[in-house]
Amino acid sequence: AGAARASSVGGAGPITPMPIMVTMEDGEQGWIMVELQGELEMSANMTLHGQDLGRLDLQSDGVAWLTIGNHKLQGAIETLQKPLAVASTRRHGDGEDIRNNANRRVEIKGFIRQKFVFRQRPFPITNAIS
Repeated sequence: AGAARASSVGGAGPITPMPIMVTMEDGEQGWIMVELQGELEMSANMTLHGQDLGRLDLQSDGVAWLTIGNHKLQGAIETLQKPLAVASTRRHGDGEDIRNNANRRVEIKGFIRQKFVFRQRPFPITNAIS
């Protein structure tokens, strides 16, 4: 069973696709997409940029588990029909208008070839008190 930690995410809505960088147990990093049904809610002064979203575990049978706080989601991994590029836009030079194509550069960070899809409601995680 492989494991990954998800970070650097954003977006919310009925279906929330997020490109994330994952680090596998063997230390290898790569891009993958996580698709959630629903929204991620957080306090107003919090940001997810650069923060760990949760723990993502992939079992050998293809079942994926995403643990976020006190919730656990079950999903599956799917291969995308066409790979997606992960890109960032940067200004170069001393131009101030990023809308001006002459001063904008697009950098390809990597490619997404698979996605984790979580379509079901999360399971609450509770601590048993003995």
